Amino acid sequence: MKISNDTLNILSSFTDLNNQIQVKPGSNLVTVSSTNSVLANAKIPETFDQEFCIYDLSQFLSAVSMFESPDFDFSDKTVNVSNGSGSFFTYVYADPRTIVVPPKDKLGIVGEDVSFSVSADTLKSLFKAAAVLSLPNIVVRNNNNDNLEMNAEDVKNPTSNKYVGNITENALFPSASDFQFVFKVDNMKFLDMDYDVKIISDKKVAYFYNDVIEYWVALEHNDTYFNLE
Repeated sequence: MKISNDTLNILSSFTDLNNQIQVKPGSNLVTVSSTNSVLANAKIPETFDQEFCIYDLSQFLSAVSMFESPDFDFSDKTVNVSNGSGSFFTYVYADPRTIVVPPKDKLGIVGEDVSFSVSADTLKSLFKAAAVLSLPNIVVRNNNNDNLEMNAEDVKNPTSNKYVGNITENALFPSASDFQFVFKVDNMKFLDMDYDVKIISDKKVAYFYNDVIEYWVALEHNDTYFNLE
């Protein structure tokens, strides 16, 4: 079996959330962060025939990268990864009881309070600013009931540095409301892509999605939503 570079890149991005993974039969890769704050689900071109678990995903992917175009032979307890010329390595599956596994059911997204689209470039700028200025939060808030801001800042320190970005594309929210939604930067280790976003305040969750991947991200407890009509 061949695994595409796109799928390997998705797996590599998942290591930022959880360095362990349980792969189920089918064409989806699902992971949950070690803090249970982020759930990710990716659609892939390959179809896996059986369940298996990897305890150290970074190590596994590093080993896979030794081969330019590896073949994967999955068995009940191990996978053999070969380069087509006789060299291979055998990787032993983990016991699912020893790793953090996703919930059985996906989260439902009903009745969003705020929705918008955000580009890969905007997210890249936000994450770069957060890293350069040592800011722990990404914040979505309205700006004079006109448009949305998506900022990198420290909500616990009003006098700290702040990076402000405007979101105008497909932004929908109640006009007579003031709100802010707070995320940890560490919970937003996304693939570098454009996303549509829905935020559901009473569920304390935001849903980032496109045709390839979807993320459910927990809102922080210091968010607010008020003056909603």
